[in-house]
Parts: sequence; structure tokens; C-alpha cells
Amino acid sequence: MDILEILDKKRTNQKLTKEEINYFVDGYVKGSIADYQASAMTMAICINGLKDEETIYLTDAMIRSGDIMDLSKIKGIKVDKHSTGGVSDTTSIALVPLLACEGLKVAKMSGRGLGHTGGTLDKLEVFTGIKLEQPQDKIIDIVNQVGCVILSQTANLVPADKKLYALRDVTSTVQSIPLIASSVMSKKIASNNDVIVLDIKVGEGAFMKTLEDARHLASLCITIGKAYNKKVSAVITDMNTPLGKSVGCELETNDAINLLKGQKSNLSDIVFVLFKQILKLANINCDYQAEFDRLIQSGEGLQKLKEMVVALNGSTDFFDKELKPAYVYRAKNDGYIYDIKPKELGILVNNLGGGRKNIQDTIDLSVGIRLIKQKGDKVTKGEIIAELYSIQEKDLNNTYKELDNIILLSDTKPTLAPLILDIIE
Repeated sequence: MDILEILDKKRTNQKLTKEEINYFVDGYVKGSIADYQASAMTMAICINGLKDEETIYLTDAMIRSGDIMDLSKIKGIKVDKHSTGGVSDTTSIALVPLLACEGLKVAKMSGRGLGHTGGTLDKLEVFTGIKLEQPQDKIIDIVNQVGCVILSQTANLVPADKKLYALRDVTSTVQSIPLIASSVMSKKIASNNDVIVLDIKVGEGAFMKTLEDARHLASLCITIGKAYNKKVSAVITDMNTPLGKSVGCELETNDAINLLKGQKSNLSDIVFVLFKQILKLANINCDYQAEFDRLIQSGEGLQKLKEMVVALNGSTDFFDKELKPAYVYRAKNDGYIYDIKPKELGILVNNLGGGRKNIQDTIDLSVGIRLIKQKGDKVTKGEIIAELYSIQEKDLNNTYKELDNIILLSDTKPTLAPLILDIIE
């Protein structure tokens, strides 16, 4: 088999066989296929796409490039949730303990942030001493005892995805729907869960810019899941404004904790929908809203999160930490909050030290911005719109100028899009 013949087939939009896709993935992981040849392949896929059958072949080859987690010693239904990424998205930290309270088992592999603000693992590092890399036998012990764990992807889980994603990131081929679907589902299937619910973001602050593309991605991921006898559904959610009230690791984790303490917000609305979808697929029938409210009002969800943190050697001091802003941002005039640009807000916090540009960068977990007002709110001149945390004085003037272009005021109240745009089952 010849990589040049395979590249020529995909360049001319011909269907690749399972053997050809296996040859490509195996060769790239082992180094016999060069980066420039792999980038030619990903660009051809980005331009010409893949048939569903080809995408399943690609997903399978990526799964088999490394280890498949053996979770057979975990007693119960194993569930997982994946978000395609967004600004101020802390759903996992609140959702995972709530699922464990229902007797479901969650061994969730998460990642770190790059380009915007911190990822889920970065946010969990607000718990001093937490160890997010654990051997498989320890993972199984924690899940059997506590019911849930969120931690770093094991070293040899889907190495093909790690290598291909790094290549796609520097060759402008990240946004290919077949490549996104195979990347997401290869990790989820290799993690060996029974139920998978996807939170697919769409809008200005997301990879998917249109509802049509988001639905396409959702349907493709479900098709892949069915090929492996997995129960999969997708919730398509709006990302034209930040999901939560805060951007920055400490603030976002604090928002998740406040949700488990009973604070209502857009974040809690999405966490409930994901909670309901996972329980439905796991064949748990109940009054979902009443059960969700009970777990929060009783404090069970919050206690379960503490148990998970302790099981990972983390301190619980952060649960009682009082976060105080250094500065505030005020409205320049009367009006309505007409828009809050999520991508630009994430980049601003990143540039202030609350995210990383390179994977080796260190995040200042305390840096962040909390939105006191949300899109659609009416404000008066001088009223506080946002609080700024751990911002250095030298960065203050530029931060205010950036916020003037991120948080837009108008005399007209905006029409708010629904938070949940579609559910595909």
C-alpha cells in the first residue's frame, strides 16, 4: 500500500477503504508517514469530507492506536458527557457528582485549555494538592467507592488523536466535522462507557458556527456510537454569549460550587438538561426536575464533589474561599447589554494570565472576570457590569478598553436566543 495513492484518492474525493485508513493512521502514529503527508490528508478530508462509513473506519483506527480502558471491574452503568468547548463552561464539575448521586458511574477523562481560558483539569487545580493523573486500578477504586472521578486522559489512550489534533491545530483543519467527530468519539469509546451525551456548542464562541453544522456533527457522532452499541444523544446549546457568569479558573469553579449550593443560572439550566438526558439513556425514570432539585437542596451533590476532590488528594479549603475583586467595570451610559462577545472575553482573560497560549504555559488560576450583568439586562450609567479579579494595575486601562469592545450597550433590548437549540437522540 502506498500513502501517495491514498492521498491521491482522497484529493480526488474517492472513498477510502478500511485498510487504507488503517494504513494511514498506523503509519502516522509509528512515524513512517511524515507530518507533511498527514497534513495533506487532513486538508483533503477538510475540503472533500468523509462518508459516514469512512468516519467510522477512522474512529476505529484511532481507538486501536492505543489502550482501551478496561472498566469491567466498575459495578454499574458507566456514563460520560463531552462538551465541544465554550467560554465559561463548567458543566462537568457540577454535573459529574450529581450523576454519581444517582448511582451512575463516571470515569471522565478531561483536558486542559489552550487558546482561551483553562480547561476542566485546570479549573480542578484550584483544589490544592489534587492529583489528576492516576493509574487505571486507582481510577476503578475511586469510581467504585465515590461513584465518580474527573482526571487526565491516560498516557496511551488514543495516541493517534493526540498526534492528529496537534497537527490539525497548526494546519487550519480543526473545523472538519468528520475529523471532530472521530476525535471526540474515539476518546469516548476507548474510555469504554455505556452512555455518552454530547454538549455541542454553536455560535460565535464555538467551533460550530451554524445550527446546521452542529446538527450534522451530532448526527455523525450518534452514528459512530451506534456502530459500537453505545447509547448516545446530543444537546445543541447556544454559545453566542458566555454560558456562565465568570471566566477564569477560580471563578468558574466557584460558579459550579454555587450551582450545587442552589444558585440558579444559565449554567444550572444546561446542567439539568444534560442530567436528564443521561438519566433517560441509562433507563432511570423519575421526575427529573424534582430529583435534580432534591440533590442540590439536600447538599448531596456538593458533598459528592467534595468526596471526589478528597479521593484525588485535593484540599477542600477552596469550597469556603472568599473571592474578592480587585477592580470593577462600570457602564458608560444607560441602556441594555446588547451583546457580550464570548470568544473575545475568553481571549482577554487568557492574555491577562488566566489561560495559556502554549501547552507549557502556567495559568494564574486567580485571574478572571465575573459578569454582574448578563445579555439583555438594563443598566444605568455608573452601574457595575463586571468585576475584575487579580488584574494587575498596569493592565487595567487596556482591560477597560477591551471590555468596551466586548460588552456592548444599546438603547434597544436584544432578542435572546434559547439556551437549548435542539436535542438529537
